[in-house]
Amino acid sequence: MNELKNHLLIFTTVLSLIIIFLLDNYLINIVPSLRISFLNPPFIFLGSSLGLLGYIGIISLSFILEKKEKYIVFLSISVIIAILISYAFKYLILRPRPNLLPLLIKSSPSFPSTHALVAFSAFFFIQKIKNKTGKIILMIIMILVSLTGFYNGVHYLSDVFAGMILGLIISYFTLKKVPFLLNKIIKNRTIKNL
Repeated sequence: MNELKNHLLIFTTVLSLIIIFLLDNYLINIVPSLRISFLNPPFIFLGSSLGLLGYIGIISLSFILEKKEKYIVFLSISVIIAILISYAFKYLILRPRPNLLPLLIKSSPSFPSTHALVAFSAFFFIQKIKNKTGKIILMIIMILVSLTGFYNGVHYLSDVFAGMILGLIISYFTLKKVPFLLNKIIKNRTIKNL
């Protein structure tokens, strides 16, 4: 039954990405009408490198406050992997940015959204935070950070969705597999699975 669920999830995800990709040009042209002027500054900030760094910093601070500092190392690994994979895809695919008046100027290729990828590379780490209110706030920020590229007009919705999916995969892999791999590399020291 689990195998059927996994196949259904993969099929649904791929189908959703295809549908969003087919609707990209239509959806991106709606963006200017969705913008609300007082929301522009926060979305511009969240769409900047500083906004993304602040989001990761808040998650790290949450781990420090809950005395779970070991997660910061693996979160950092997850973020680094996310950035490397994002730029590898960007320069392999070379998808141009939307032809729209963006709120931000970005020069790198569009696919996938690095902000969405990095934001979602923290997804399974956020689940380790005990404070439920803090966890909900971080999940909302994660979604907002991911959607900034679309709102700011620098990404198609498929760029964002693909970034979210890749980020989830990286988050899971980093949390579940990296400690195991490090144990194999560093045989004298035990790193407990997270």
